[in-house]
Amino acid sequence: MEITSIKNKHVHSNMDVCPQYLHKELDMTKSIIQIGKPLVIVFATGSYFGHEEVVDIGRNTKDIRIETINKIWIIS
Repeated sequence: MEITSIKNKHVHSNMDVCPQYLHKELDMTKSIIQIGKPLVIVFATGSYFGHEEVVDIGRNTKDIRIETINKIWIIS
């Protein structure tokens, strides 16, 4: 899986932000995606970063939609 989109919630723009995080393989077994906790993304290379608190998680057959305080993340 990889981050395919990151958008700011409070800006009426359809542009992705933070392109340095897009389209890199993730280690989902080490990433932390839980409502009420800071988002922690771990890449397959071992590098990682933390972000603000997760407020909602949505899933469908191919994507995970993660809403943090200020951003919307799509992992596919």
